[in-house]
Amino acid sequence: MNEVYISVVILSYNTRELLEKCLNSILENEKESNIEIIVVDNASADGSVDMVRKRFPQVVLIANEKNLGFASAVNQGLRISRGRFIVVLNSDTVLLNNAFTKMAEFMKENPGAGAVRPKVLNPDGSLQRQGSGIWRIFKAPDRVYELDWVSGCCMMLRREIIENVGFFDEFFFFYNEDLDYSKRIKKAGWKLYYFPPANIIHYWGKSSKGLEEKLLIEGYRGGYYLCEKYYGRPVLLFYKMLALLELIAKIIVCVFFLPWKRDIKNRIRTYFRIIKMTVVPSPR
Repeated sequence: MNEVYISVVILSYNTRELLEKCLNSILENEKESNIEIIVVDNASADGSVDMVRKRFPQVVLIANEKNLGFASAVNQGLRISRGRFIVVLNSDTVLLNNAFTKMAEFMKENPGAGAVRPKVLNPDGSLQRQGSGIWRIFKAPDRVYELDWVSGCCMMLRREIIENVGFFDEFFFFYNEDLDYSKRIKKAGWKLYYFPPANIIHYWGKSSKGLEEKLLIEGYRGGYYLCEKYYGRPVLLFYKMLALLELIAKIIVCVFFLPWKRDIKNRIRTYFRIIKMTVVPSPR
């Protein structure tokens, strides 16, 4: 069996057309690399699984019977991956100009690099900003530099990260798992890099379409867990107080200023569910 140079683990959920475009872009751009593609499907109902089986027989497919969330599904792919370098990738992305090979070569030349993120573009070719306001102001989009965290939409890891740091924390359903993993990588002594010579297109939000309520709740739940995990209960309690004020303000805005908007009652109901979860935590 030939040694796999790059493994690509793609999380799929109801994005059949985008997934097909994503897979085609990888196969077209990485013809020279010994690459392994693993698609982990979270119980899509749009024919994604059948499409992969029929059109991409060379792809390793894991078809889950229910939606396991991001971290659990990605871990399934990581556990069977064989590559020296591993890419965690959203299905709503398109690879450009041998991006994975470029990222792998950068990691070979920089042995202290634990994870790398490419330049991420919007479908119109503009830069998709990811990070804080400080990043937006001071970071040059065409310069290699160190990061505090790498986005889960596309990150390349070296095999040693899986061996030394382990897998994603499966408490996170969606959101915050990349922040947590980045912290763990840095704590283990590795560096994170932004590498703009490698480019991808990201159709922002398409992979989470239809899950807005679930993801809003899980975003808060994951944020609370992340806060307690790294900063302790006193900081968590302060963070929850701020979150409650924010949620109450959102409810007031919905009731008095946006009552005519579609699904506003569902949104208010979701905010109350989050308030209850904030005050009386329960297992997911």
